[in-house]
Amino acid sequence: MPRLASANLRGGLPQDELVRLLAVCVVATVDVVTPRAAQHQPGTELAQAVGLDMATWWKPTADSYFRHVSKAVLLEAVAQFAPEYVNRLAKLKKADIASEAERLVEGTGWMPAVFETGHDTEPQEGAQGTANEADAPEEATKEEAAHALAA
Repeated sequence: MPRLASANLRGGLPQDELVRLLAVCVVATVDVVTPRAAQHQPGTELAQAVGLDMATWWKPTADSYFRHVSKAVLLEAVAQFAPEYVNRLAKLKKADIASEAERLVEGTGWMPAVFETGHDTEPQEGAQGTANEADAPEEATKEEAAHALAA
């Protein structure tokens, strides 16, 4: 962009303030909660591009997450971070499971799938899935939708 046009666009704002202003304008157009049929979710790609780690900014608690998903999704989550407790918790009421899940998740770094960025691994171009993965998108979409509603 030519220097004169750039100065007019910025209105005299320092570049760091302009970047923050543009971020505020852009954020309203980004929907990372609605599940997509595509394999690569835009939220994941955006989080990777900016180096966002949601675990730094948000923790799953009974109030922020566990009480807002179904009992089945809640037990699936517990199975990921504390599998040895699932059978015992399955006998409890959902509110009690949510409270116990909050206690058990502490310090594990577990996040709902909608917040996972996969920034620890590089995407594999040309990777071929297995036959079981062909059935997975429908289940993954249902789980992501449940997590999205809770967020």
